[in-house]
Amino acid sequence: MPATAFSALSKALLVLAVVIGSCGRLSDADKQAVKDALSDSLAYLSESWDIDVNLIEGGLRKVRIRAPYGTSQETANGIVMSLSGPVNILVRDSLGNMEVEIRSDSARYITRDGQFIFDGNVFAFTHDNRRLTAETLTWFQKTGDITSSGFVRIVTPTDSIQGYGLVGRADLSEYVLENLSGSIQINTNDE
Repeated sequence: MPATAFSALSKALLVLAVVIGSCGRLSDADKQAVKDALSDSLAYLSESWDIDVNLIEGGLRKVRIRAPYGTSQETANGIVMSLSGPVNILVRDSLGNMEVEIRSDSARYITRDGQFIFDGNVFAFTHDNRRLTAETLTWFQKTGDITSSGFVRIVTPTDSIQGYGLVGRADLSEYVLENLSGSIQINTNDE
């Protein structure tokens, strides 16, 4: 945490302590509320530079996370890792081969849910030359599903399609978009 943010937090906690001390007669419910608020604000926050982390599944390096900077914070929903970019996530299949690589300006990883939320200049490409661009994208690590409520463009070796409301697979083998536009190559050979 930057020194100025730490200093501001320290001052805020000091002011809160003085105010609480001057109140004198707090009910048990108020005391518990203050205790809960203080414990929430004192949950740990760590920061790291030059992040290069591998997530292991079934003894295999399944996901590689790289980013120049990130923070990890313990929350009521588990640990949330906030990454500043460029963020690069490489996902491997069960044989260790590249399945999909996702890049973005920033990302959040919610460990309990196994959920990555990518923001800003999201670009994904697969082992079979399918590409996706979007402003936001959510990847659910446990299921391999992706979603995006915003504008998405998908380019394959034969097609280019764009729309909103993406639901699909991270390897772009299956997807559904709403409000479509694009071009699709149709094979007109009658053989």
